[in-house]
Amino acid sequence: MEFEVGLLLLALCVENLLKGLWCGKNHAAINSVTNQRHLAALADPTSKLTTHNLGEIARATGVDLSASEFDALDALEGIIMWEGRYPTPLTVTDYHKYFQHGGPISKFFAGPSIFTIPLPVPPVIEAIIEKINEELNLIPDSARF
Repeated sequence: MEFEVGLLLLALCVENLLKGLWCGKNHAAINSVTNQRHLAALADPTSKLTTHNLGEIARATGVDLSASEFDALDALEGIIMWEGRYPTPLTVTDYHKYFQHGGPISKFFAGPSIFTIPLPVPPVIEAIIEKINEELNLIPDSARF
């Protein structure tokens, strides 16, 4: 259970970094939002703030990620959904998408046992975080909240 919680927190960290990057790159649109209802009423791309689709958010930010890094984002998205929100998939499609190979957490195991997960952070996630941070450093101070 401890590893699931750790990966959930890591997944939420990556989600917040991506959303922060999106906000920095879309400062003018975000600056015009006056409340949550206003935010919800805005059409794309502002809906990037209300989704857990990490690949979609990453594409909207323009961060340069490899195919394996997008695969890792898909797994992190599954962790957010199934470890943090729902105990089981709501549809058969979701079941097949996220659990056909042992669930999203199994993406980060180094072997058949939960105790073989690379610690402290799986290298692919570390690479994603480094790329997001590089992009965040390019955001001018005037576009930071």
